Amino acid sequence: MKVTDADVGKYLRLFTFLSIEKIESILRDHARNPELRIAQHCLASEITEMVHESEFHNFGKHCCSYTLETGVVRADTMTNLVFGSNYSKLKAKDVLSSFENDPRLIKLAMHEFFETPVIKLAARYGLVSSNCQSLAFLIANTSFCLRLFAKPLRGILYPRGACI
Repeated sequence: MKVTDADVGKYLRLFTFLSIEKIESILRDHARNPELRIAQHCLASEITEMVHESEFHNFGKHCCSYTLETGVVRADTMTNLVFGSNYSKLKAKDVLSSFENDPRLIKLAMHEFFETPVIKLAARYGLVSSNCQSLAFLIANTSFCLRLFAKPLRGILYPRGACI
């Protein structure tokens, strides 16, 4: 959560059911490593659990695949995708589950994914209005994409010492 270090203790006391001892312990851990934002992550997790617990009690009885844990995992995964930068601990099944029932998710058959040019896929699924606009976007952003991916790909695609 976007909460300052100065306010996080107050919010943990106001918005969670954690014991004072637990909050003090979290704040001590946070003070040792503030860059990890331990207290903010704890606050976000507690609030997320409360929100999804409410959903579970209201809707969970009617939906056998929904549990409190899946709701919290979905929310944590989506938060990490949107605001995080370390994706190494994300599981593919959790990422897919996070987008379940999201109208922005487009599922493609494997053959369509591998055999259809990106330009056509973008137009087909409404990301752009036409193949022409898709091509124009790609051309306009090619130098950005090359700069973005060149460094990570350098060690994979080219032998040491080779320049791209």
